[in-house]
Amino acid sequence: MKLTIDRMRKKTRLTQTKIEEGISHYGEDRISDFPDEILVLMLSRLTLREAVRTSVLSKRWRYVWTCISVLNFDAAVGNIGKTDFVNWVYCVLEQYKGPNIDEFRVNFDLRNKHRSDIDRWVEFALSSRVHTFELNISQTIRFHVNYWG
Repeated sequence: MKLTIDRMRKKTRLTQTKIEEGISHYGEDRISDFPDEILVLMLSRLTLREAVRTSVLSKRWRYVWTCISVLNFDAAVGNIGKTDFVNWVYCVLEQYKGPNIDEFRVNFDLRNKHRSDIDRWVEFALSSRVHTFELNISQTIRFHVNYWG
């Protein structure tokens, strides 16, 4: 009987060790080991807000989002006022470090009061060699340009 109990304890210990090894194996952060280029591509598929939120995951992720090639400033993602929206755009643009932009979109109801802000955003997009630029700043005005050069 003692032999059976000892075997059960030993078997339980082995099983527990395997489980612990499995947990540490599966608990690893393997995505962070990817090269920056791959992480940037992955984040470019998220909404801009989601991509920015990844900066809190770890030191490794803190600035990865600043190189994504898609900047889509869309008011539809939350209830936000005009001033907060404009500040959000500037905050992202100040931190942006990517070499160029594939897509730059602004979708928010802005008025003449924000004309200089819009001018700066257009300058930023063009200086970043934007491929697709879309500006939808009111219900009646829409501007869309594709650049291929």
